[in-house]
Amino acid sequence: YAAGTLYPEALQRYEQKEILKCAYEIGQALKDTHAAHMLHRDVKLENIFYSPEKKQYKLGDFGLAKYVEDGRAETVAYTDGYGAPEISRRLYDNYGATADIYSFGITLYLLLNDLCFPGSSGYYSSEVQYQPDYILPAPRNASEPMAAVLRKMCSYRSTERYQSMAEVLAAFQWVKDMSETAA
Repeated sequence: YAAGTLYPEALQRYEQKEILKCAYEIGQALKDTHAAHMLHRDVKLENIFYSPEKKQYKLGDFGLAKYVEDGRAETVAYTDGYGAPEISRRLYDNYGATADIYSFGITLYLLLNDLCFPGSSGYYSSEVQYQPDYILPAPRNASEPMAAVLRKMCSYRSTERYQSMAEVLAAFQWVKDMSETAA
C-alpha cells in the first residue's frame, strides 16, 4: 500500500460505485476497530490507502487511536473539518464510535463533492458544518439514497447518527441495492 494513495483512477472520477466499494472496505475496518474497543479518531482522506495490485482499500495511521474499554473517550483528538461536533465543539465530556462515523461520513462526502467540505468551495473546512441546525447538502456526485446516508452519518447530534458501523454497512448495502434497481 502506497502512503496517501487513495486515488485510483475510478475515484478520481468520483464514481459512486467505486466510492461505495471504498466505503464498504473502510467501514468494515472501522467495524473491526470498534469491536476491539478502539476508536480511530482520525478518519480522513489522507489515512485511506489503496493497493492497485489487490484492488483493495485500507484504513491506516492509527497514531491517534485510543483503547476505550467502555467505548468512550475523553481526550480531544481530531483533524479540522473531519472532527465530530461533540469533539470540535466540546459538547460533551466524552464521545464514542459515532465520532468516527461522523469523520467517515465527511470523508465520503468529500469524495462525492469534488473534494469540497460542506459549505466550502475547496478542501478546507467551514464553520457552517458545525452549526446545530445545519443540514448537510447532497454532495454534487451522489445519488439521493447516498446523500441520505451521509446526512445521517454527519448529523450534528451524535444520537441522530447511525450508532454502529454495522448500521452504516447495512445502509451502504441499501444504497448499492437502490442503484442496481435504478440501473
